[in-house]
Amino acid sequence: MSWEKDLRPASLSGIQFGVKASKIQGGRKLKDGRDGDEEGIPGILDEGIEIKKFDIQAFILGSDYLKKKIDLIKEIEKPGVKDLVHPFYGRVKVKVGNIDISETDSELGICRINFQAWRFSPLKYPFSENDKVGQIELTQIEVDNAIKEDFSNNFSIKGLPQNLKDSALSMINEAADLYEDMTSSIKEWSDTIGEAVLAARQIKAKAKDLIESPLALIENIQRNLDLAKNFSFSSKELFEAYRNTDKYGRKKKEVLSVTRTREQEEENTKQMTIAVRCSGISRACVQAVKMAEENSIETSQEARKMKEQVMSSLDEIMEQTTSPIVYSSLQKLRTQFLEAVPGNSNRLPNLSTYELEHTTNSIMLSYEIYGTTDLERDIIQRNEIEDPMFITPKELEIKIL
Repeated sequence: MSWEKDLRPASLSGIQFGVKASKIQGGRKLKDGRDGDEEGIPGILDEGIEIKKFDIQAFILGSDYLKKKIDLIKEIEKPGVKDLVHPFYGRVKVKVGNIDISETDSELGICRINFQAWRFSPLKYPFSENDKVGQIELTQIEVDNAIKEDFSNNFSIKGLPQNLKDSALSMINEAADLYEDMTSSIKEWSDTIGEAVLAARQIKAKAKDLIESPLALIENIQRNLDLAKNFSFSSKELFEAYRNTDKYGRKKKEVLSVTRTREQEEENTKQMTIAVRCSGISRACVQAVKMAEENSIETSQEARKMKEQVMSSLDEIMEQTTSPIVYSSLQKLRTQFLEAVPGNSNRLPNLSTYELEHTTNSIMLSYEIYGTTDLERDIIQRNEIEDPMFITPKELEIKIL
């Protein structure tokens, strides 16, 4: 099906699908003015701007299209405002309805879902400099698709002896363990967290089947990463969770590529490592840009550290991959990340340390350092001071702005 390659990535509340056409209705709301307008002149009454309505045909395909179809239908049927990311419309808040589902015997594994979405916020076009989140979200989907294509074409266990199949299974189990670890920092249990833990364990349970179908395997990996978005995480916590995927595959033994099967084992190890790390770091980039948009990057040191961590991971992956489409999509992601995340500039304050010479309290300390008590709470929170009324000289390195 050559038309598949013409599909552009889009998503609703993080649920991905493909689109290949665009239709939008808007303009001004006019009606017959037989009774006259406000000046008593018969004609057409202008009742203002019509709410923009998008007619969207979502294409869902792939080895897990049934789950994606169910998830998208459930999301459309939920009440409330949702995030629509679309290659033609950009990122916009919408309310959705009027669903129509189409499947045929001649196209098994493909579902078309037509739905209408009414704009709930101003359009932010993805190619506009004002919507850096929308830009990088679309690029992250491009990275996912590039990884899927490269992984499904190069990961294979066909013809491998059982011990090398077991090696592939251990890589899948390691990835599943990594996803379970992403929930370890959450203090309160929820149904969503339970779903994520269950999904990770299901990957282990289905591992023998998944290694036979590389596309299904990589789609499961990326879907598990996306479950983290449903946690009660801030963008900063999500950034750290996704960045931790960089730990994956660090303890792999060197493979001596002296036979065809050993060469395939080495290729499988490389493909799995790139797929997991790349899928994680691309999502970390999205969260970093969201932090920049939310103004939750507090200091230039924090921004610089984030950049160093992300750039180190991206550069390593780009050096390892031999896929032009993976490389080019990561290069685009890298550029957008650097443009969106502030560095060591005047826009962000610098952190320094203050040597406390005498016992004091937080109010006096704030006035002593800044000449005002307005930053007392910042001192307490930034240094995790347990007793603000009694701060001793033992706390020599007080972090200040």
